[in-house]
Amino acid sequence: MVGCLYKLFKVSFATNIYTINPKVDNPMFSINEVFNDDKNSFINKIRDNKILSPIRPDFKIEEWHNAKKNTALEQEVYEAGVFIYELLSTIRKILKEMNDYNSSISRTEFLKLFSGLANRTNVTMVNMTNSFFKNLNINKNYTDLGILSQKFNNNPLEIEFSVHEIIIGTIDGMFYNVLGHLNDDEHEILHCFDDNHVIESIKMENQLSQLYYNFEQYWNCILYGQMSFTRVNDEVKLKSVPELIIPYVISDNRKSKLHISNTLLLENTILNSIKDKIFLTFKNKSISYDKFSNLNEKNKQNIILNYISFMDKSLRFLPNELPNKSFTIDDVIRVFVQLSSLCNDLLNVFPKNDEIKKNGVIKLKKYSPTIKTQQLTNKLSKVLNISISKTSEILDFLTFNGEFKKNTPRADFWRNPLIKLNENEFLIIIEPILHPVGVRCFEGWLLRAGVSVDVKGKEFESFIKSCIKENISKNPLKLSYDIMELETKNKDTLSINGEEEEIDLLFRVENLIILAEAKCVTTSDSPISYWYTLKAIKKGSEQAERKLSFVQRNFGDICKKLNWEFDSKCEYQFQSLVIVSSGVGAGFDIFGTPIIDTVIFNNYLKSPTFPLISLDHNKHLAHLNLYESKSDFVSNFKTYISHPPAIETIKYCVDFLPSIPIVDPKDMNANENWSFERIGLGQVDPNVLLKHNFHFPISFSDDFGEYNLSEMVTM
Repeated sequence: MVGCLYKLFKVSFATNIYTINPKVDNPMFSINEVFNDDKNSFINKIRDNKILSPIRPDFKIEEWHNAKKNTALEQEVYEAGVFIYELLSTIRKILKEMNDYNSSISRTEFLKLFSGLANRTNVTMVNMTNSFFKNLNINKNYTDLGILSQKFNNNPLEIEFSVHEIIIGTIDGMFYNVLGHLNDDEHEILHCFDDNHVIESIKMENQLSQLYYNFEQYWNCILYGQMSFTRVNDEVKLKSVPELIIPYVISDNRKSKLHISNTLLLENTILNSIKDKIFLTFKNKSISYDKFSNLNEKNKQNIILNYISFMDKSLRFLPNELPNKSFTIDDVIRVFVQLSSLCNDLLNVFPKNDEIKKNGVIKLKKYSPTIKTQQLTNKLSKVLNISISKTSEILDFLTFNGEFKKNTPRADFWRNPLIKLNENEFLIIIEPILHPVGVRCFEGWLLRAGVSVDVKGKEFESFIKSCIKENISKNPLKLSYDIMELETKNKDTLSINGEEEEIDLLFRVENLIILAEAKCVTTSDSPISYWYTLKAIKKGSEQAERKLSFVQRNFGDICKKLNWEFDSKCEYQFQSLVIVSSGVGAGFDIFGTPIIDTVIFNNYLKSPTFPLISLDHNKHLAHLNLYESKSDFVSNFKTYISHPPAIETIKYCVDFLPSIPIVDPKDMNANENWSFERIGLGQVDPNVLLKHNFHFPISFSDDFGEYNLSEMVTM
C-alpha cells in the first residue's frame, strides 16, 4: 500500500489528484543535449573546470566572453553566467564591507549567533506546525500528500513555502555564515556595538548567505539542465525544466510518503529492540542519560523516527566498514540517534516565544547552548559502551569543518551538524539531528571516508532476484518463471554465436521476457548529484536497449544455454527496464527505457490489485485491478511500468507553483522584473481521485458508500 495512516491521518490515499498537468514549453534544447558527452563543448568545459564557473571567486569574465558557444543552450548558459556573476560579486563585496565593519564581533559570538538563528527557525517551525495540527478538525479525514503540500508564508515577501523548503533553505543557507567565520582569529574586542546593531548585522549577513546559496543553486540547476534562463532587457525569468524536475519532485515526496508508511510498519519492531536501552538527556544544564521507558513520549517518538530514517532499503547495498577508521557507519548512526535524544531535550530549554526584540543578542544565544566536549564524550562512551577515543573520533567525524575534497560531497550541516567552538565546547545545529535524511547522511559519510558507494551493485542484483522469487511466490495466479543464474566464473556474461554481453538481470514470467539493468544509484541532494544520477540511468538505458536486442536475436539459443523451455510457436513479449535502488526517476522513461524501483516492481509481481483508498494496511475502500489472468499479467505489464499507480498518485498533484520574486542583493528587495517559476506539489484534491484515468479499472469495497469523499480535507 502506498498511502498510509500516521497518527492524525484517518483515511489514506494512494493518490490525490490535481487534474492539471504542468505544461511543457517547447524546449530550446533536448534532454540528450543536457547529457552531451562532448568534452570540448562550452558546457562540459565548465563542468570539468576547464572554464572557470561564475560562482568561483577567481572567475574570469573575459575568458567567459571569449569562449566558443555553438548551441542555443550554450548561449543561454553563457548569459546566465554573466547574470549570476554580477549578483555574486555584489554579495561578496557587501559581505567584505560588513565583515570589515563588524571586526569587533568575535568568532565565538558570530558562530553562536548564527547557530542560534538556525535553531530559532526550527523552534518557529515547530510552533507553526504544532499550531497547524492543533487547529485541524479531528472529525475530518486528512491525506498524507495534503499534509506534505501544506505551505506557510511567514517571511518578509509573504511567499508560500513548504516546511521542507523553509528548513532546507535555513540550514543550507547558513553554510557561508559559518564557513566565513569558522577559522577567524579569536581577537580581542576593542569596542562593543549596541544590541540592535549586532542583531541586524547577523540577520543581514544570514540573508546574504542564503541569497548566495540560492544563486549558487540556480546556477547549478541551469548548468546541469534543470532550469531554463531567459533575459530580455531588464526582465529575467528562471523556470524549472519539467522533464527533469517533475521526476525529482515526485521522488522526493514519494520518499516522504514511504517514510510515513515505514513508520507504521516498523514502529513496534524498533520499540521492542530499544525499550531497554539508555539514551542521552539534557537536564539542569547538564548532559545525563536515562532509560528509554522514562523518556517523555515526544522524545520516544523522535528516537524511533530517527532509527527509521536510517533504515531505507537502498542502504543495505552500501558498505558499513570505513577504511582507516576505528568505527563503522553503524557506530556513527548510534551516536547520531543519541544526539537526537539530547537535541529533543534542548528544544525544551529554548525560549518558547521566538520574537527577537529587546536583549536580542542574549535571547538568540539561548537558542545556541554550548555543549561541553568532555561531558558529551564521556556520556556517549558510557551509553554506547565504546571507548573514549572511538567516541571522540566519531564526534570529530560529525563536526563541520568546511572541507572541500575532490569526488566527495561538500561538507554540510545535514551530515556534520556539530560546530567546534573551541577545544572544550561544541555548538549543535538541531534540525539535521532531529530530522535526519538518512540516505543522504549515509552516502555522504561513506564518500567522506573514501568509500565508493557503487561497490555493491552485485548485492543489488541479488536483492532484485530474491524479490522476484519472493513476490511471484505470493501471487495467487501461480505464475511460472525462470531467472538467469549462471554457474560460470563470469556468471553474468552470456556468450552466444560469437556475441557476448554482460547481463545484470534476465528473467521470464510466463511468456514475458524482461531484461533489466540494475543501477545502485546515489542520493540526489543537489543539482550536480542529480545530474550524475541521471547520467548513470542514461547509461543503463542505453545498455538495456542494446542487451535486449542481443537477447531477442538469440533467445532460442539463450534458453538452451540456461535450460529454459523454449516454444518456437510462442509469441514472447520482450521488455527492457532500468531498476534503480533509490527510486530517482522511477515511473518515467527519461531516456526511452522505463525506469522503476523494486517497490513498483514488487507490487505488480505479488498482487493483481493496487490499493487506492485505505483505512489501514488491511482495509481498502477502493483498489485498481491490474490483471485477472496470466495473459493479462503479460499484456498489462507495459502499461503498468509506463503508468505506475504509485507514481501517478503524485504526478498529477505536481504543477508549476506561482512565480516567486528574486531578491536583488544591491538593495535586498524583490526585483519585480526577476522571477522564478518552480515546480512542486500543487492542490491536493481527493474529490477528483476516482475520475482520473489510471489505465486500470477501479473496484470498491461493499461499504464504500458509507464514506463521503467530499468531506475529506486535504488542505
